[in-house]
Amino acid sequence: MKRKTGRLAALILVIALLLAPAASAAESGQSMYDKLETVADLITQYNVNSNDDDDPLKNALVDMMQENPALFEKLMGSMLSHYDRYSNYVAPGLYDTYYPKAEKYVGIGISMDAARRGGIFVESVLNGSPADGAGILPGDEIISVAGKDVRALAIAQISPLVRGEEGTSVKLGVRRPYTEKPLYFTIKRSGLYVSNVTFTDMGDGVMYIKIARFGDLKTFTDFASRYKKLPYEGYRSVIIDVRGNPGGDLNVLSNMLNYVVPDKNKTMFALRYRDMNIEPIDSTGAGWRPNKLVLLADEHSASASEVFVGSLQDLGYGEIVGATTYGKGYGQYHIPLADTSTAIISNFELWLPVTISYDGKGINPKYAVALKQIAYPMPRLTPLYPTDAVAASQSYSERTEALEQRLKLLGYLGKTADGIFDSETLWAVNAFQRTHGLTQTADCPASTLTAIDKDIAALAATVVTQDTQLNKALELARAAAEKPLSYVLPKVDLD
Repeated sequence: MKRKTGRLAALILVIALLLAPAASAAESGQSMYDKLETVADLITQYNVNSNDDDDPLKNALVDMMQENPALFEKLMGSMLSHYDRYSNYVAPGLYDTYYPKAEKYVGIGISMDAARRGGIFVESVLNGSPADGAGILPGDEIISVAGKDVRALAIAQISPLVRGEEGTSVKLGVRRPYTEKPLYFTIKRSGLYVSNVTFTDMGDGVMYIKIARFGDLKTFTDFASRYKKLPYEGYRSVIIDVRGNPGGDLNVLSNMLNYVVPDKNKTMFALRYRDMNIEPIDSTGAGWRPNKLVLLADEHSASASEVFVGSLQDLGYGEIVGATTYGKGYGQYHIPLADTSTAIISNFELWLPVTISYDGKGINPKYAVALKQIAYPMPRLTPLYPTDAVAASQSYSERTEALEQRLKLLGYLGKTADGIFDSETLWAVNAFQRTHGLTQTADCPASTLTAIDKDIAALAATVVTQDTQLNKALELARAAAEKPLSYVLPKVDLD
């Protein structure tokens, strides 16, 4: 008699374990695995309708999956995760949710300022987006969408109105500082991508780069196209931040790392496969050498982001500031199945040039710096006592300046506090009054001043996180950036 049931018996066993009470196998005196194989063999041997090519366990498995499709997903996840903590199964249609690349959305290309009070303001405009082409500017207050007054709505209520189907248009009304009448823009929605890489000029010859994840080809091109230009733009030190970066695509990691390493034939990292073969990944010397490369990492930096910072620190090109990383040192193959589901199977270990294996241990920073919880950093404010109203006036007043300082600190005033109670100041006062359910007035009465003082006191009592890790990185980068680059840059075509 043929015995073909071993593998399928294991699958049925998993299902049985998922469905049955944990103690049942032990109480029976016979393991579930043995019982399943025994019954399958008896069917093949004695049942009049069976034959040597029949597989009772396979038939049972198919029947169970058809009756309960959700059980199949549970079975697959259990089967894959049994071998290591990284292998898993992703159900059909969910892969892009769990493993996003460059995020695509349909809209006009603006982000709204969640911190500013008294209205919904444009925080930034995506370069080259429809909003950029139409003339929307950061600081514009959105007052209407498609003819609907939205000044009393929250960001979560406005966003769906601004977004819509690709190719359709939306009319936006905005109030721009120092303009008497609203401005209206009709903007066509289009498909937009949010990059995984952002560049921020920190001044003093320091560039800060945030890599959210090593997503796709766009992530690499967004990084490489700008990074190679930095020394020619006057930057002498670089900070690369992978805090919270969960990893991503191995090829994207390799290419981005190669654009940072300035020397040829350096083993940036290696892959150790299950058959013990080791594949080194070497550099081609496409990078440039800043005076200081600081790498920000934390306990949420995992997988590809750990290889990125760990390799650069091991090779002596950069120094890590922050906390010990997560410690995910295995890579996986993401294998798409016919129904758009995905099997994710660990197949190699990631080794660093000096540290070698870091799985389960993480990578230690050169500078261990913990984030600090501190009281909100309140600026020095001119005293303001809520006794009398602050009247509108085109002449300087210390009380008006004190009022404006508080309105600006609370996020209601866009201009600098200048002590002139003009239309911009009045608008900020009225925005505060609307937010707090107070009667809008032509001045700032004592009742409004009292409410403002209450909000200021609440803000002063707030505990915030101080980014001491970034502060340390800036300290190191700025000190090194005081000197010119130690070599003459070659002439290259940067277009």
